[in-house]
Order: sequence, then C-alpha cells, then structure tokens
Amino acid sequence: NLPSVTQEDHDRLLASVRQQLQARALSVFEAELGPNEILITETLSIAPEGERDDWKTFSAEVGDLTDSLTLRMRAIVQVVVIDQRRGEDIVFTRMGQRVPRGRLIEVGTIEYTQGPVISVDEQNQVTYTITGRGRVAGQVNAALIQEGLVGKTPEEALAYLASAVDLEPGTTPQITLSPDFTGRLPLLPVRITIRILAGET
Repeated sequence: NLPSVTQEDHDRLLASVRQQLQARALSVFEAELGPNEILITETLSIAPEGERDDWKTFSAEVGDLTDSLTLRMRAIVQVVVIDQRRGEDIVFTRMGQRVPRGRLIEVGTIEYTQGPVISVDEQNQVTYTITGRGRVAGQVNAALIQEGLVGKTPEEALAYLASAVDLEPGTTPQITLSPDFTGRLPLLPVRITIRILAGET
C-alpha cells in the first residue's frame, strides 16, 4: 500500500527547499560583492513578500497516495550588505584619538579585522565589531633637532631630546657617537643622523 501525504510531509519538504534556496542565493550574493562590501549571513532570509502560494508546486497534495514527494518553488531571498569603508573610517578616527600628540598613524600600515556580529534588529540594523591595527610614527623636524644637538654631550643631548621632542611614554632616545673622539656630538648638523622608530596602536 502507498502511504498518504501528510501536512507534516509538506512542511518538512518546504523547510528543506527554503534552506536550499537561501544557500544558492548566498553563493550568488557573495559572487556579486564589491571590493569593500561584506554580507551579514545572520540576516540571510526569505523576504517578507518573497514567498507566494502560486510560486510553490507540490507533486502531490495532502491525502494523496504516493511514495515520493517533490516541490518546485521560487522565492525572493534577502541579505544585509555593509560597505566596510564606513566602519573603517570610524575605527581610523578612534585610533587617531588614541595617538599621542606629535605622532601620526602610517595609513599604509593599517589592517582592519571584522569581528563577530553582536545583534541584528527588526529593521536589519546590524551591530558588529571591527578592529584596526597600524604603525605610529612621530612628527619630527629632523633638521631642527640636528641643529639642537650640535656639540652636546650625550647627557646634554638626552636632556634636549626629552624637552624638544614628544617621546613615546616609556622610551628613551639612544645616542651613539662614532667615532668617539671628543665625547660630544659633531659640530656640523649634517653629520648627525636621526633615526625614528615607529610604534603600534
């Protein structure tokens, strides 16, 4: 005897086909993303008006006797896509607020990392995390510092640098005399080399 189709059979098959449609749509969405766009998979769903009875055709109705059941269906699938540049702009601004006076973020060194989605509300507004990491370099007038260091002893040079340059907290300038004939820095500014080491934020 052939089994009869139940409403549960219809519901189970419909749920399975919905998942398949969303999976196929996700592949299409991902292929069409722009260079700065990311999609929020948590928002992937069939649109509120994206499913109609006349778009669904079961091979058998409830109560029919059959050993197989298929469903032909089409639907409109939606997903939220975010332009990541906006989030990166916000992170860059926040990073800039943390950089000490006299230093700049080297823009080319910044790396952004998208974190997990925190929430998605009923209007599909998404709250998620994004972090940034980059190198920080000091704004230094090397020529002016060279002139200020002329003829100084290492101790005098350290004191001058501490007062004239906005040093990163916890750091101390290193002074190397080569050759060390007089125990003082050269009398010509061009013979003094300034090296600036970048930090990270």
